Amino acid sequence: MRQHSGQFYGTSGGPAGRRLAVSMDTVRIGLVMVLFFTANGAVNRFGAVTGLVWTAATALSLLWFLRNPRLMSHLLAQNWAIMVLPLFAVLSTVWSASPATTMLNAVQMLFTTIISLRIVETLTARQIMLAMMLALGIATVASVLNLATGFLPPVREVNGAFLGIFSQKNNLAKAVFWFAFAAMAVSLLDRRPMLGIICTALTFPLTIIALSKTGQIGYAFILLLLVLAVLRRLPVESRILLPVLFGLTVAGLAIAYIATGGALIADFLILMGKNPTLTGRTVIWGLGISVWQDNILVGIGLNSFWTSPVYADAVAYISSNVDDGLHGFHNVYVEFLVAFGIIGAGYLIALMAQA
Repeated sequence: MRQHSGQFYGTSGGPAGRRLAVSMDTVRIGLVMVLFFTANGAVNRFGAVTGLVWTAATALSLLWFLRNPRLMSHLLAQNWAIMVLPLFAVLSTVWSASPATTMLNAVQMLFTTIISLRIVETLTARQIMLAMMLALGIATVASVLNLATGFLPPVREVNGAFLGIFSQKNNLAKAVFWFAFAAMAVSLLDRRPMLGIICTALTFPLTIIALSKTGQIGYAFILLLLVLAVLRRLPVESRILLPVLFGLTVAGLAIAYIATGGALIADFLILMGKNPTLTGRTVIWGLGISVWQDNILVGIGLNSFWTSPVYADAVAYISSNVDDGLHGFHNVYVEFLVAFGIIGAGYLIALMAQA
């Protein structure tokens, strides 16, 4: 990540000009805020804004590439391992079951990756977390205001789940989770952990009224982030010993539970108020695995399953029995197996393990 920039935009020269000048960092953080706000689905109910934002971001990336080809080439070469997957996605058009869909989604994946690399090259870790905190903080506040005033109907889904300004309850839950996570990260970097703890405590109830068990479970990662921050202050021996002891304890309890006849995952889901099949998701996972077996090594192409005539009957079954209009397997590993086969999924796992 880059060093802090001192460049400014705006008028300059006199005291008034210096007051009007805007830091380049402020502009960059603002642009990343817009991307975070858009990427989480906060504008889906405001018309065609999403497409406009991503088109503008792609155009700016292309402009930067044309103006700085050497720097761009260096950035891509430095992060070649990350670029393999989007390039593989483009290549999958050759054997895709739905080439047009695969090409469109592959190009989007390629430019999204380039935009992400550009953000990381431009901003520090704190600035990225700050942009996320501010963007999703705005979305969270707007959602609470919608609960109070109802300025953007509907405020709730038909089952009573809170929507806020989002079109789907899980998008709201993800927004408040990422807001709290970013707030915790910024507060720890600034050595003010109480700020993160307060933001976590204030936003967690929103996941409850959104009826999002996934969002509630996600808050465990914020607790884990806090625990890791505490561990860094402990002696080296304790840093190693405590996680090992925790892992062994959890593994021992799980083994004992299964050995005595318990169905660990199913019982956990029931305890959380979820269907053991995750409301039919295990069904589509099974279908995804069977589709992957059509081309085990390299898959059938990015996102091609949902638009290919070859799999129209399977998609119709999912629409009728699981979720109408579904366009994903709700499992990144199944998605990669279907799209890129064992080669793509294996590379993803290796990349994650290396990181």
